Amino acid sequence: MTRETLNASVPKKLEIPYRIEVLKVVSGINHIPPADLVAVAVDWFLRGGKPTPDEMLPPWNTYVGPGTPEDVAQAEDALQERFIDREQLKWQTPSALQLGQRLAMYRVMNRLTKVPVGDIVTVAVDRWLRVMQY
Repeated sequence: MTRETLNASVPKKLEIPYRIEVLKVVSGINHIPPADLVAVAVDWFLRGGKPTPDEMLPPWNTYVGPGTPEDVAQAEDALQERFIDREQLKWQTPSALQLGQRLAMYRVMNRLTKVPVGDIVTVAVDRWLRVMQY
């Protein structure tokens, strides 16, 4: 499988890398790289992400967790803050998903050209993790 780099700057307070690691451990899917989980999350979002894991194809609909920690802010709220501590997500995602191209098209089609791609990735991954209850 060929891969392309997905670079996104995400708010630290959302603890996205940590929540992905918890998902891997709790679900028993340690063999799946974090980049592939991010790819699934962004792909899910770009396809119109449904609000429940029941709408996901197996085996993804079985990886539901114990619930999103209450102290994790909503992505949309975190992104509204004036100063945000950020961390880089630099992961190699499957190029067949064409995430870079699809994210660019999403920005144009939704008139979000002034919104950084990292913010869209942040919302996508945070929403997916919440649907998966992490």
